[in-house]
Amino acid sequence: MRYSKRDRTNKPSISYTTVSERLARSVHHLLTRFGIFSILRYRKIKSNFKNSFAYEIDIHNPEDISIFLEMISFTGKEEKLKLIKEKYINKNSKNNFTYSIPKEIWELIDNENNNKYTDKELLGVESYSNNRCYRSCSPNRKKCLQIASVLNSNDIRKRCNDNILWLKIKSIEYVGNQRTFDISVPYDNQHNFIANDIIMHNSGKDFMVSLIALYEAMRLLDLPEGDPFKFYGIDPGNPIYILTVATAADQAKILFNEIKTKITASEYFSDKIGHMTSDTIWLKTEGDKVKQQKLIDAKLMQTAQKMETSIAIRAGHSNSDSLLGKRYYVLLFDEVASYKNTGGPMSGDRIYTALGPGTVDFKRKIGVSDSGTPITVTDSKIISISSPKSEEGKLFQIYNETPTISNRLGFKLPTWKVNLSLTEKSLREENQYMSPAEFAMEFGAEFSGTSGEKFIPDHYVDIAFEIGAQLGLNAQNVRGIPGVAYYAHLDPATSSHNYALVVLHIEERTRLIHENEDSKIMKKERIKMFVVDHVKVWTPTLDKGIVVSEIDDYICNLAKLFRLVSVTYDTWESLASTQKLRSRGIPTRITPFRRQYKMHIYDNLEQLLINKQLALPRKGNYVQLLEMELKCLKKAYRDGGYKIMPNSDGQVTTDDLADALAGACGAASVQEHSGYARSGTVYMPLNPSVGNHGQWNMGRGQYTDAQYKMLRNKLP
Repeated sequence: MRYSKRDRTNKPSISYTTVSERLARSVHHLLTRFGIFSILRYRKIKSNFKNSFAYEIDIHNPEDISIFLEMISFTGKEEKLKLIKEKYINKNSKNNFTYSIPKEIWELIDNENNNKYTDKELLGVESYSNNRCYRSCSPNRKKCLQIASVLNSNDIRKRCNDNILWLKIKSIEYVGNQRTFDISVPYDNQHNFIANDIIMHNSGKDFMVSLIALYEAMRLLDLPEGDPFKFYGIDPGNPIYILTVATAADQAKILFNEIKTKITASEYFSDKIGHMTSDTIWLKTEGDKVKQQKLIDAKLMQTAQKMETSIAIRAGHSNSDSLLGKRYYVLLFDEVASYKNTGGPMSGDRIYTALGPGTVDFKRKIGVSDSGTPITVTDSKIISISSPKSEEGKLFQIYNETPTISNRLGFKLPTWKVNLSLTEKSLREENQYMSPAEFAMEFGAEFSGTSGEKFIPDHYVDIAFEIGAQLGLNAQNVRGIPGVAYYAHLDPATSSHNYALVVLHIEERTRLIHENEDSKIMKKERIKMFVVDHVKVWTPTLDKGIVVSEIDDYICNLAKLFRLVSVTYDTWESLASTQKLRSRGIPTRITPFRRQYKMHIYDNLEQLLINKQLALPRKGNYVQLLEMELKCLKKAYRDGGYKIMPNSDGQVTTDDLADALAGACGAASVQEHSGYARSGTVYMPLNPSVGNHGQWNMGRGQYTDAQYKMLRNKLP
């Protein structure tokens, strides 16, 4: 770091220059955590090379420099730093934009002042005379604190907090609709959080649900005579609930905090809020206020404070039995598409069946028919808000039945219908990474079919085989290249399916690509090409099943010809095989082949195919089966993701080779990014209980001295 004098003001500044963007941004962020405001810029630097650029961090405000010198400082510059601090830092600094409050604060000042004081009285004689155009400028913190002191305003003081810096937004650029994370802070009266050093606020559909709940509560409180029981002719013994139902207890708490924040800040509800619990807000009607006053007059203060009033807003979750048997004016179901489709207590059918009858009491007479029968309408509502998923479950059933039910309103609103500044074409261009089914659900408000969509278009698979043909690959290659690391994955047969094996390696390659779609200029691009070297399938017959020991021996023999740095299985039933291979010095592990992991490796496989980084052999046995399995895979969307499965109506109904290919690519990708198995090697003391040979724990296996030496020779 260095210190320098600014040319015009003759004030010191602290600067740090580096060519590393990541390092510059990290230092910039670290200074912010110390409470030091700094400016990060990209500029030219003096260098022996032409057009040299670097990242510079600049601290030039006296208060920030003072904090830096006190908390961080330099080494070996104590005398000069002391002189600078005495000469410059301790003097009163002029107004600076980093310590200014947005000029919109003048509106708040005018509202707080309400013509009680003149501007001269608020600002003081000296400040007033030196700032004739003060209202067109942003006032500094000191001036605002002076005004807050005169007006005794806490709101103005809050905006002058030393821990908050106000900066003007330079520009807002439209980047289209992209996948984002919906973040909420589940704490009372704390709905802000810091992201990238910027103060953010809760987001999501919770905002919409909370507004609906409060609006319906207001409608109940504003009924004639302020008595909903009398208006609907129902027994006042059972309170009226407005219930929001989330999919989990944590989500219900977040939603309740959203409602609680809004209702406590509302002037309308200020005299209508009774007591609050962890999940319920009790609201007082005019009759409740009279009852509460009688309890207060009788000096029953504690009873009056905890009195259950006529109306309650409650946030519950779909697995709570405490929601049953109550009277509901409004039921708000959040993310109905995520409710389970099974017959358990959290299923959509179970929740609607259990809570729906609680809405039948709120009927009112609006007239009489020609036959003298009263005509009534029901004011209670069941509102379901959700993003669509597959064509199954409660949400799809509700929407599908809407045309046949007269008192039900259902609608789907695509993004481009809600936000007219967006078009379907622009959204598709900006979200090309999405599959058609994902785009339809995310932006088109369309349900995904239960049959699913193709995993990947056929032409991407054809390109992978064409790349393999250019490289002259053969699926039955039985000898590896010396020094090259190979990765093998086995998909064991758990029923009558095949037992599949895929072996591959990664090559560093350079290819020519166009600079952009419209340009004819070519440029070089370095890529990692995943090259499949060996494919093998074991198929059971009617009279003979698969002999696992023969497959283990096959892998052991293959390890003599290929430098296998990783052999993976996708099921715990392969434990005996992994132990056998480990005893031969072959690095072997079992992968967690759960749905999330399978989604991860198939996402990786999809990207390799789309980016043309996968080379599949065109010659050899099982090549046609591998091609058909990849082309017949389908992706069916479910709660929390999707499921990869073979198409029951396709040319093949197996996916063992495809699973083996995805597993091998996934294992190779992990090893390539995190290094080979050396990071999983742990030295353990010799165990004297095993006799003359020591025992080494590596990963999940135990190895003797001879096995360990063999394994060390195989690892890089």
